[in-house]
Amino acid sequence: MSLAAAGIMRREACTALICIDSFDDYSMTGRLYHSSLPHEAYFRSFMELIETMEHIFNSLDYPQSSMTLRSFEGTKPAERAEVAIPAISTSYTNKAKGDTATFRLRVMFRQNATWQGTIRWIEAEKEENFRSVLELLHLMDSAIPNHMRDSEKTVDKLEKVM
Repeated sequence: MSLAAAGIMRREACTALICIDSFDDYSMTGRLYHSSLPHEAYFRSFMELIETMEHIFNSLDYPQSSMTLRSFEGTKPAERAEVAIPAISTSYTNKAKGDTATFRLRVMFRQNATWQGTIRWIEAEKEENFRSVLELLHLMDSAIPNHMRDSEKTVDKLEKVM
């Protein structure tokens, strides 16, 4: 494989499409598209999305993590399953749209036990860099239009009752 082809594969390996279908009480649900997955992966929370992405990155060993994650369950190293990267295809990016928002996520580094990269909000055609998963969450949260926030409607109703 040529170096150029390897670079393209790596760029594709660190890029995902995130379709947010609902945003209720600060809990995102939607679909994740990645070139290593045979079909979309559904998530019911931001944490589930992050865990799925982290599993993909660990399986591909790209982008490489600069730290080993620890847990209360023990200190055995995480197993790395072989994940085959199919032929590079961006056909899913042309069709997939979230009901609430759509993002193209590119994680370039995994340093200091977090992610660094760029996120592009497709509908608004805006792109921002992020330096941590917390900042990524804040950027995604800020993109959700106020009229789409079901939890804010609930709070408004409660205030009227009181």
